[in-house]
Amino acid sequence: MPRYKKILFDLDGTLLDFEKTERTALTNTFNALGIEPSEKNINRYVKINEELWRRLEEGGIEKDKLKTERFRLFFNAANVISDEYHASDLYIKNLSETIIYIDGAIKICEELSRECELAVITNGIAKVQHSRHKLTDFAKYFSYLFISEEVGKPKPYKEFFDHVFKEMKIDDLSEVLVVGDSLTSDIKGANNAGVACCWYNAKGLTNDTDSICDYTISSLDELKKLI
Repeated sequence: MPRYKKILFDLDGTLLDFEKTERTALTNTFNALGIEPSEKNINRYVKINEELWRRLEEGGIEKDKLKTERFRLFFNAANVISDEYHASDLYIKNLSETIIYIDGAIKICEELSRECELAVITNGIAKVQHSRHKLTDFAKYFSYLFISEEVGKPKPYKEFFDHVFKEMKIDDLSEVLVVGDSLTSDIKGANNAGVACCWYNAKGLTNDTDSICDYTISSLDELKKLI
């Protein structure tokens, strides 16, 4: 019998390679807008985007505002005249159509699904996540797809996880394991919800937050020995 029967996977950065996906989608978007997809421009956007997502996790900005605000701030920083709403629509379309897997992601999901119930928990944009979920090979392994935009609260809020537990009819929290790459949303969220968590730390980063990891792995294959 598995140690954990309910595995809650983050999507971007855990099962899908968000950095490569983001770079591909941004390059296509910038090209369509006539903006040079240089390292400087991409890194400038990424920094702005990361800060806004951090604010989202803290309740400082709404998802709909974030979608366009990141481009408005980028255009201002890059001295570009363009429409942030059009840019947002283009980027979301490009992101929705781009699938790049983390090494070993499909294999581990296939193996774990034989004994465990799997669910996706994501703060990503609903339109993007639904599209990509359908395009991936993951859909057949996952019983649930929980998107914060539809739940009403993002990770790391306890309310997000309470909704997940209710929908999955989870009474015994000791059966649950959260797997994710973000200390501030996935791991902190698991801490808030009172369930075990595994930090997928492929880059060998240092945990300089107050989030507590039960397990830390550098490759998804390591999950098998934990579960």
